Amino acid sequence: MRIPLFKRLVITTFNIFFPPLAVLLITGPNEDFVFNCVMFLLAVIPSHVHGFYISLTYFNRKRKIRNGVYPGKPKSLIWSERVNNGGAGWKEVERLRRQQKEGGRLSRRISRHKVTTNDGYKEYAVSPQLSRTDTGRSSRRRANGRGQR
Repeated sequence: MRIPLFKRLVITTFNIFFPPLAVLLITGPNEDFVFNCVMFLLAVIPSHVHGFYISLTYFNRKRKIRNGVYPGKPKSLIWSERVNNGGAGWKEVERLRRQQKEGGRLSRRISRHKVTTNDGYKEYAVSPQLSRTDTGRSSRRRANGRGQR
């Protein structure tokens, strides 16, 4: 499910012409809005950069929440909880964090390394490791019995 195109276009338009208004629409009146206003008064370009940084972070994290993925740790220079949580509540973000920590999105990968026993023989020991990028290819080989060396 995508974020409505109209909302993204409105935020982008406000970001181009008056970045503090775009930040106000996304975060509400808080530290991010004040920081962006001060940057807009001192120098216009950094205000645009900060505004786009906040909007892109917000929309990216909102997409992750909708897909059921933990959005990640708070970003630097963003103080709004709404942006850091992708518009979700604190409880939902904690639930997704625990789910990821327990292995909801992580998959197990088996690695083999040589171990020398007391008799002097070398054999392979198997140890499970967590992997974020499992293409599924190695698990199919293991299931068929062809992935062993």
